[in-house]
Amino acid sequence: MPEDEPVFHLPPDLVLLGPLARFGPGDDPETVAGPGAPSATSFARLGGWQSMYHARIGPSATTAVAEPAVARGRPSTPAAREPAAGPHVDVTVGEGQSAAVLIDDGGVLRWITPSNGDGASRTLTFELPAPRARTASAGSATTVGRASEVLSCSVFRFPLSSAIGGVVTIAESLFTRTRLVHVNSAHDPDWPTLGKVPPPPDGQPTRILLLVHGIFVTTRFTFRSLTEFDAGTAFLNDCMSRYHLVLGFDHRTLSVDPKVNAVELLAALKGLGYEDIVLDVIAHSRGSLVTRSLLESVATPADRVRVRTLIMVGGPNAGTPLGNPDWWRLLIDLFTNLVAGHGFSVGPSTATGHPPADDAPDGCRPIAEMIKAVVSAGNSGPAIPGLAAMAPDSPYLAELNGPSASTGATLFSVTTDFEPFQADPPFSGPELAFWTALDTLADAAFTSRDVGETNDLAVGVRSMSMVDNTPLPETFHLPPITGINHLTYFADADVVARLRSWLERDTH
Repeated sequence: MPEDEPVFHLPPDLVLLGPLARFGPGDDPETVAGPGAPSATSFARLGGWQSMYHARIGPSATTAVAEPAVARGRPSTPAAREPAAGPHVDVTVGEGQSAAVLIDDGGVLRWITPSNGDGASRTLTFELPAPRARTASAGSATTVGRASEVLSCSVFRFPLSSAIGGVVTIAESLFTRTRLVHVNSAHDPDWPTLGKVPPPPDGQPTRILLLVHGIFVTTRFTFRSLTEFDAGTAFLNDCMSRYHLVLGFDHRTLSVDPKVNAVELLAALKGLGYEDIVLDVIAHSRGSLVTRSLLESVATPADRVRVRTLIMVGGPNAGTPLGNPDWWRLLIDLFTNLVAGHGFSVGPSTATGHPPADDAPDGCRPIAEMIKAVVSAGNSGPAIPGLAAMAPDSPYLAELNGPSASTGATLFSVTTDFEPFQADPPFSGPELAFWTALDTLADAAFTSRDVGETNDLAVGVRSMSMVDNTPLPETFHLPPITGINHLTYFADADVVARLRSWLERDTH
């Protein structure tokens, strides 16, 4: 039996622009809807949805209609609840099914969850913002954060997330591989799973450079920008010649806490078969916590896996408010824009550091599964221990930053405060509006604690350099003029130069 189409309820001055496009799991969105649906492309292919509809909403050519119009699809039976007053879409779902809506409002993506998502209703209502015409030239202060003339809207249906003991969880192991990645090229970031292991060096420890990624993504996504400019490729080539191996650690970041990741990392390293391993580590974001857990509480002298140098880039060492469940929906919106790559076509050029759009698949499925879990759990909220561990007051961080014995490792941090209006060369036009909207989104979480904490869009500057409640003695801070944000550190030549300097130090 064919499923009901979404029913759009629009005021007289708004209409659907063109036909409603439906996608199945195997369909190519660009083939069905054309390139006008960039926000839907990666999520439709990789989100694990049962179906998706795409529509564009814009101003009507006439405003003579007196009543709100029902656009496309079979109208549902009137429900007992109070109807949404503004523009909205009703989506009928089956047993064991739910839905979510992704909108593109002037180049910035935002997820919308049902206003009646209590599990009782089979018709879910999603309240939509009204597209509004811009009133000033692109890039001016009055257009920042305002909606555009056309609203792109994608409706996703999906099976409800599984619940264990009544708590909704994310089955991350179904789409994320825990593995060691062999970084064997300075030009091609499609690094393979480590295969045959080279024999150990004669009479000395095996020196390995380890790259550890952050939330939602992979080694490829986080570090691929090193392959895209001369300083980065030279750095990778030097590392491949200086170290016995250069490895990445791909791992789950939502369904387990960083200490579980550290246990898995230690097992993978011991599985290499080397008797004595000395690690230098470059860790990004949550990867800093994974490596600190390995260093401070998981690896023992008997394991013969020792961390010599740990460089933490944008690491939430004292936590981030985005780890608090109250801010998870904001986190999803923020990382949907950053990870999915949408908006990068209007964001800064590759030379200034954004991950290219073809890198989007690495993070789309985890974000899609998180929005499914949030919708499926309703008011009770899902269990996402990998995120909850990063909340400033989490038990995990309390233990990690509590009293601990000296590890013998040398720790460094790289930090930045992202302020789009201070970047030089300056952002302008659509890219200024895009990055300013994301900066405003992130700042809402950081100012919620009554502290106007500077941040890189995901982590506060102070948190990045605080270990065991003490500032690190050596931190490299990038000023806002650089335009660098949480996901673009490794595209900056000064960051690469500092990484090289720290790794070349003979600290032991």
